[in-house]
Amino acid sequence: MNNKQKSPYRALSVILILAVVNVILFWTCVYFDAKVIPDPDALGHPVPILTAYFIVLMPVIDIVTTAICVIVTIVRVKKAAKSDKLQ
Repeated sequence: MNNKQKSPYRALSVILILAVVNVILFWTCVYFDAKVIPDPDALGHPVPILTAYFIVLMPVIDIVTTAICVIVTIVRVKKAAKSDKLQ
């Protein structure tokens, strides 16, 4: 049997993926807000609401996801170190 160990640090790759997703989502929100904002001569105050939601919500999601990834990595490293000591 192939008993190859997976890297305990692979959970950290989620942080890089999340950074790429953030860039894509941000520019998508900006694009949609630019298409939705009415004519400048129209009444009312145009608000880029999708971009505002993105700026408010994504840091919370990023912090939670990063914390989970770091905790998972720490647990996996400790588990790998413990299993190495037993062998």
